[in-house]
Amino acid sequence: MATRKPIEETKGWKLLLMGERSILVITSGLATFLVAVGVFMRYVLTKDFFGQEEVVTVVAMWLYWIGGVYGSYEDSHIKADICTDLIKNPKKLKFG
Repeated sequence: MATRKPIEETKGWKLLLMGERSILVITSGLATFLVAVGVFMRYVLTKDFFGQEEVVTVVAMWLYWIGGVYGSYEDSHIKADICTDLIKNPKKLKFG
């Protein structure tokens, strides 16, 4: 009987990770660019960039959600688990 490869070694998984990284890079650059354009237009050209906040909000939402997914995959996301800091006994932690 043949053994299966872990899912992390499949081409589909690697393609998904590449897509996540691409979305993170694109949305980070786009959010920065949109804010910079808004500042430039407001203070240099004295014109308003109408709808900038809405567009940046959509871009930022994609950035935050995909960043959370990728951070969870890498196990580098922010953790707010206070129980593991307060309770050192693993048996008590399991039932607490």
